[in-house]
Amino acid sequence: MKMVKKILFGLAIAAAAFTLAGCLPTEDPDGALKSENIEFTQDSSKGQFYRSFKSTATKHYSANAEIKIDNPKAPEALSTNNAVATFGFVFGLEEHKHDPEVKTTNAEGKEEKVKFYDFGIAAVRYNRKSSKIEWYVSWCEDAPDTLFGYNDASEFETKIDGVKYGKETQIIPTSGFFKQVSSLSLTDDDKLDVVIKTVANEDGSYKVSLCNADGDEKDSTTISKAVTGFEGKTQKYIGRYLTVYSGETVKGSIKYTDVNGNLIPAEYVD
Repeated sequence: MKMVKKILFGLAIAAAAFTLAGCLPTEDPDGALKSENIEFTQDSSKGQFYRSFKSTATKHYSANAEIKIDNPKAPEALSTNNAVATFGFVFGLEEHKHDPEVKTTNAEGKEEKVKFYDFGIAAVRYNRKSSKIEWYVSWCEDAPDTLFGYNDASEFETKIDGVKYGKETQIIPTSGFFKQVSSLSLTDDDKLDVVIKTVANEDGSYKVSLCNADGDEKDSTTISKAVTGFEGKTQKYIGRYLTVYSGETVKGSIKYTDVNGNLIPAEYVD
């Protein structure tokens, strides 16, 4: 029995070492998503957006994300942006391999490998100009890591050495960038508090729902298997997602609930 415990303990240590080695599909160079509680100020001198995601340590079929933005209306002085930030959820996440590898030169003049990702994304924000809660759902393919961190790209498409990479298939809305959900509103103390639910279906598609804090569905869509490319229900990484707009400071949280597909209900790599 003691030997079994030692073996299990050794496996746990090895798994932890693998996790800490940074082998997971995560892009958050400035640590905005270092925990489920978020407080981050975007430095406008470095780019128009700070975009990041942080994945779980293991793969899952489906999950819910409880999303709270504590200051969706503030700061009023920076009203050039429609919103302070967009909070969201990535799912169906995996690294997209290139052969031969794609390389680029970083700010220090050093050549480095570019990583690429496929994923679904559902994200929500409060539009302080229209006073409406909005969301979007997309499926992204071959998105390079150069789109994360500080950047000026508003979509998951870009060019590297003149070659275009990245494809974003927008599911909601069918036109424009965000869809208003009039049946949702801020809390009495002016906070955004919603739940995003994703369900991996048996045929390889995903159902994605935007719900109120009690989990009541207010809008939903399905990402078809023709778009995901999955032949059936498949476990992939999930993660917290964040975009902070130029010069804004945001506070809030993204917490996982009701995660299916693993014995551990939810875990974070922070």
